[in-house]
Amino acid sequence: MTNIFPFRFVIDETPYCLWTSEREQLHRFLMGIDPKYFEHIQEVHAPMLNSDDKTKQYAAVALRTAYFQGLETFFALICSAFQAPHSTVGWMLKYKNEELRNLIKKIHNGEPILAYPSLEATDWKVIAHRIFEVDDESRNFLASNFGKLWEGFAADFLNSENTSEYNNIKHGLRVQMGGFELYMGRATEIGVPTPEEDMIHFGGSEFGTSFYEIQKLWRDNKFNIELVKRSLNWNPVNHLFGLQLISHSIQNVLTFLKLMNKIQDVKLEYWYTKDEAFYKKPWEQIIEVGSINLSPRIVPSSISPISKEDILAFYSKSNLST
Repeated sequence: MTNIFPFRFVIDETPYCLWTSEREQLHRFLMGIDPKYFEHIQEVHAPMLNSDDKTKQYAAVALRTAYFQGLETFFALICSAFQAPHSTVGWMLKYKNEELRNLIKKIHNGEPILAYPSLEATDWKVIAHRIFEVDDESRNFLASNFGKLWEGFAADFLNSENTSEYNNIKHGLRVQMGGFELYMGRATEIGVPTPEEDMIHFGGSEFGTSFYEIQKLWRDNKFNIELVKRSLNWNPVNHLFGLQLISHSIQNVLTFLKLMNKIQDVKLEYWYTKDEAFYKKPWEQIIEVGSINLSPRIVPSSISPISKEDILAFYSKSNLST
């Protein structure tokens, strides 16, 4: 009779049990993840940042997209490593973005999480210390530097503006490419722009995106909404280094998982650099003005909400016939 194995795990706090008669499926899943993909994206697009204006904008957005895809890949993998080390594939196939963000937020804030084996404390340095199965001196160095790196990654991943931008890019490329410059000055005459030489330059970037968000006009009414335009500035050079370190981070979690699962006949190695400054590279290029929102806003008290029934009545046969 074929043996059937149950693998119990949680995603954040939701319990599951994965049943399988082929434990090798779980191992093959880990063997199929290739962290070098993100370095490949970096290598392909880096030279294009020095191309003509349109090409460099395409390359910048591609790097930005890969960066946040890489962050999601890494965080899903490392959260699965602590909640489902022996059934990573089940965890990775079942998690929802909301659950992943909630777990990252808990670790980021030092809150306890359900983990196997359990964790006495929770923060990124503790997480990193568990990942690296090396001698004490190297382990302390790696836990300190990767812990700080992952803390920075988590801050980027949890930033709501970044999330909104990433969703707009990956769902229909709903962004205008290119950054903005911010100038401010006192107007001397209504309707007449202030001369540039009389304005103060607060900073900007040639790289970034502009996109629309939907916001409710009334908190308890989901049917009446308005558009809000948001613009973000960023520097794709940061993402060149970020993608390298994401690749290293994914490799290190994979090595940890392969050790946990006693996967034989594979080369197990951790990827890292001894240059401590390199772990800060994803945030080295500072943007003075990171975001702006200058959309005119509707004052809800100046209008009356349209009811759900009135909206649906717009599609009635009588209306369509006229």
